[in-house]
Amino acid sequence: MRRSHSRTAGFTLIELLVVIAIIAILVALLLPAVQAVREAARRTQCQDHLHNMVIAVHNYMTNYGCVPPSGCYDGVTNGGTWSIHARILPFVEQNSLYQTADLHTTYDLQPQVAGQGIDVYLCPSDPNDKKRVSGAEEHYPVCYGYNAGTWDVWQNPRGPGGNGAFTGNGKLRDANYTDGMSNTVAFSEVRAWTPYVRDGQDFSAVTPLSSISVGSISGANGGSMKGTRFGEESGPAGQASGHTEWVDPRVHQTGFTATFTPNTVVPVSGSGGAAADGDFNNCREGKSCTAPTYAAVTSRSWHPGSVQCVLLDGTVKTIGENLDLQVWRLMAQRDDGQPVKVP
Repeated sequence: MRRSHSRTAGFTLIELLVVIAIIAILVALLLPAVQAVREAARRTQCQDHLHNMVIAVHNYMTNYGCVPPSGCYDGVTNGGTWSIHARILPFVEQNSLYQTADLHTTYDLQPQVAGQGIDVYLCPSDPNDKKRVSGAEEHYPVCYGYNAGTWDVWQNPRGPGGNGAFTGNGKLRDANYTDGMSNTVAFSEVRAWTPYVRDGQDFSAVTPLSSISVGSISGANGGSMKGTRFGEESGPAGQASGHTEWVDPRVHQTGFTATFTPNTVVPVSGSGGAAADGDFNNCREGKSCTAPTYAAVTSRSWHPGSVQCVLLDGTVKTIGENLDLQVWRLMAQRDDGQPVKVP
C-alpha cells in the first residue's frame, strides 16, 4: 500500500528574497513621495509663520502709529536693546511672555525670556531648533530675519539706519514706503546657528559686487570668526551663533540684507577659524562701535532651491536662489524709486 506524502505549503528562500526585493523597491519609490508631502506641509507652515509676523507688524502700527524699530540705540548703552521680534510679541499670541519681559532692561539679564523658543519665529524645516547656552545667558534661535536693506545698515552711534523695511531708532510710517508695501520685503528666511564674522571695521560704503570680495575683506581686516559650520555648538572658532538670539536686534541675529541673492555661499573668514559659508557684520550696532555698520547677512533656508519671504502687505513669496541680484536688491529697498513686481 502506497503512502501519500503531502508537501508543506510555504515560501522557498528564493521566493522570500523576491518578496523582500519587491518591498524594498516599493519603499524606495514611495519614500521620496512621502518626504515631498512632509516638506510641502512644512513649507505651508513656514508661510503661515511669515504671514502672521506681518499681521503682527500691522497691529503694532495700529497701536503705535509706526512700524517697530529694528533696535533702539542711544549711543550710551552697549547692546541690550530689544528686537522687532520682542516688540511684536503681544500680536503673535505671546502677550504673557511680553508682560514678563522688561524692555527697559537689557535682555542679557532676562534668560527666562530670552531662552524661550517662539514657535512662530521657527521654520519647521530648520534642523537647528535648539537653545543656545553661553555661561549664565540663555538664548533661542530665530528663522525669520527683518529686512535691514542692502548693505549699509546703521551709522553709529545714533543712526540713521539703512534702506530696508526696518531701521534702528526708526519710526517709519506708510508714507515712508514710497515703492509700495506690496513691493517691499518685510521678513525673509535665515538659518539658525549660522557662522559669521564680526567687528572687522573699516569697510567701504560701496555694496560688494560678489561674495568672494566680502570673504577676502573680512579675512584681511581681522574680524572675529564665530563658528565654521551651520548648527555648530563648539569648534575651533566656537559656536556658530548667528541667528541664535531672537531678542537681539542686531542684523546678524534677527535680520538679513539683500547684499547677495538667497542661499548664496559667502566664504567669510576671520581670527579663530578658517573660511566658512556664513554672514558678515563689520561693526555691530551699538556704542562700542565707531565705524558705520555694513553687513552681508544672507537669506538662507533649508527648503530645496529657494527661500520664503513675506512682503509688507502680507503676501508670502517663494524666491528661487537664481533670482537676478538687482531685482532682489530692489525688493529690499523701501524708497529707491524703482518698484519691482515680486516674481
